[in-house]
Amino acid sequence: MTTTAPAAPAPTHTGTVKTLPDAIDPVGCLCPQCGTGRHVPLDETDSTERLAMTLGHVRDNTGLSFAQLYAWEQANCPDENDI
Repeated sequence: MTTTAPAAPAPTHTGTVKTLPDAIDPVGCLCPQCGTGRHVPLDETDSTERLAMTLGHVRDNTGLSFAQLYAWEQANCPDENDI
């Protein structure tokens, strides 16, 4: 007779899900939408928000080309550039 161990319980997600902003605005923006958190100035974003903007999931109000955004990230986000 063969016995098998009981199956492990399925993992559960215990973390929080990040809500993305509606848009990412230029560095230092102080518009009312940035004040309420609906938009976020570029200099206050994290890598997840910038990736979502690059993929088109968050509106890009920065006015930067992809190359300019990449150069800005290289200059301003050194910890996130270590892959």
